[in-house]
Amino acid sequence: MCMKITLFALPCLIALISIDSCASTVFPSFAYDGSRNEDSFNETSYSYEDVASFFIPFEEIFLIDKLTYYIYFYASWCPVCNEIKDRVIAYALQHQNIYFLNEPRGIKYAENISSTIGISSLDNLYIVGYPSLIKINNKTIEKNLAGDILILNELNI
Repeated sequence: MCMKITLFALPCLIALISIDSCASTVFPSFAYDGSRNEDSFNETSYSYEDVASFFIPFEEIFLIDKLTYYIYFYASWCPVCNEIKDRVIAYALQHQNIYFLNEPRGIKYAENISSTIGISSLDNLYIVGYPSLIKINNKTIEKNLAGDILILNELNI
């Protein structure tokens, strides 16, 4: 008897592992192998200093004077965050509707973030881990996304 181990690639703070019985060999199965089609990506290398004017304090998440905008949560030690950094910064420089928080003090973490949709208060704001992206429309959370694939799809980059 053997085991099949499945590792799901999620944001940096949370990884889910499921173990199932299998008939013959032990092998890992990955939900995502990290490869990307880079053809449409500009190879410019950016620094977070390039978007210094888009950094905000955690307490100001719901105080931005725009109807619709994004808040991008990242950690400098997070390999997934670093992998998508240039694309997210390029998006910010072009669209100017995304704000950055680097490991904000006060943020809470939870596996189930569906209850954050529709909130407009920091008291009920949770993220899964890094990277995460929330979309705020009319001072209310419309989307709360975690992981590189969902974030890149949302920003269409």
